[in-house]
Amino acid sequence: MILLSYQSISITTHFKSIPELLQVLNTKFCRKIAKILWFNTQT
Repeated sequence: MILLSYQSISITTHFKSIPELLQVLNTKFCRKIAKILWFNTQT
């Protein structure tokens, strides 16, 4: 429970950087999907 409350506090304090983080995750995720799709079309 202490860990969860600590995580929520850290998330709220870094709330401004969450959109940036989501953008980075989205681009990495899209690149992964693109690589998988490209690999599937090659084989």
